[in-house]
Amino acid sequence: MVLDPFCGTGSFLVEAGLIGCRIIGSDIKRHMIEGSIQNLSVCGVKPEGLLIADARLPPFPSESVDCIVTDPPYGTSTTTLGMKTSEVFKSFLSATRGFLKNGGRICLAAPKRVNVSQIAKELGFKHQESHFIYIHRRLTREIAVFTV
Repeated sequence: MVLDPFCGTGSFLVEAGLIGCRIIGSDIKRHMIEGSIQNLSVCGVKPEGLLIADARLPPFPSESVDCIVTDPPYGTSTTTLGMKTSEVFKSFLSATRGFLKNGGRICLAAPKRVNVSQIAKELGFKHQESHFIYIHRRLTREIAVFTV
């Protein structure tokens, strides 16, 4: 099962579904889930579920997810609901420990300034690799992969 807990309009879910993965998505905003439903339908992808949920308080059973692929909000084009960006990442990563299977993987995008690799290490995740993509002078994204 592949989860995107910040699924927005479902781009990662579409891609995972098109290669045959079982998918589930959640987002804290109803209108984003509605966008996911439309996009998945247009692409012929059927999710296991789409939920309105806070990624910090996930409603998933213990060890129910194999892989998480996501792009949490940074507070630039999407809101962090008043939280510091680093707190969004800390609280989300901390919450994943309960439902990500042992040996499961997380692949996420984060602003380089957040130092998501250090946050994940402090929470007991094993850093596998990172790649950096310069977007513009105020944003370089880190694409990082971790295992439990």
